[in-house]
Amino acid sequence: MYQKADKLEKRMKIISKDDNSIKNNENKKIRCFISIEIPEKIKQKINEFLNNIKISKCRLINVENLHITILFIGYVDKINITKIKEILERIEISPFEVKLNGINIFPNNSRIIFINIDENKFIWKLNKDIENELINKKIIQDFGKKHNEQKFVSHITFARCKNIKYSQIKQIIEKYSNYDFGTFDCNEINLKQSTLKKNGPIYNTLFSIKFNKKHNFQIII
Repeated sequence: MYQKADKLEKRMKIISKDDNSIKNNENKKIRCFISIEIPEKIKQKINEFLNNIKISKCRLINVENLHITILFIGYVDKINITKIKEILERIEISPFEVKLNGINIFPNNSRIIFINIDENKFIWKLNKDIENELINKKIIQDFGKKHNEQKFVSHITFARCKNIKYSQIKQIIEKYSNYDFGTFDCNEINLKQSTLKKNGPIYNTLFSIKFNKKHNFQIII
């Protein structure tokens, strides 16, 4: 269930190895990802939750930076931003409901603590179809058959930890495993630029695509 989320971490590590060379070409490359924005009312509830918990050795993510990642793209040429937008504009989908329920970690990886998203076929299909199209257009790398067969797990990362064991956070994970963070209607996706800084990344929305067509989900190429 969690394999593809772990693969996302591996992809980010692979991409990060090229950071030094890319920094010399920052005017040509943009680090970006496709995401769903979290509504303010949900952010407020998450913020209340974060203010009432204490997790040692963990850095809480700024509430304003919380999001649901549909697909981490990594570094792309600026010229490809237009191509990405053209692909996303071909999406035909009605708004859908997203439910946030409980917190968890990935198996064998207690460095990331996240908010669960109830299984959602729309988010899963967005990930799969957009990724396939970006691979077909040679905008992102194809990680092979094994990766393509892995299941995408949508989530909201709210804490990153260092040198911590599961036993140290087990109690809080179990306590809030069914915590209701609320439900919202998703009616758009965004392409975000991520600029890495010493105190954490800075996100900037490059463009948004609204869902306004009442059809079954498909991407028409």
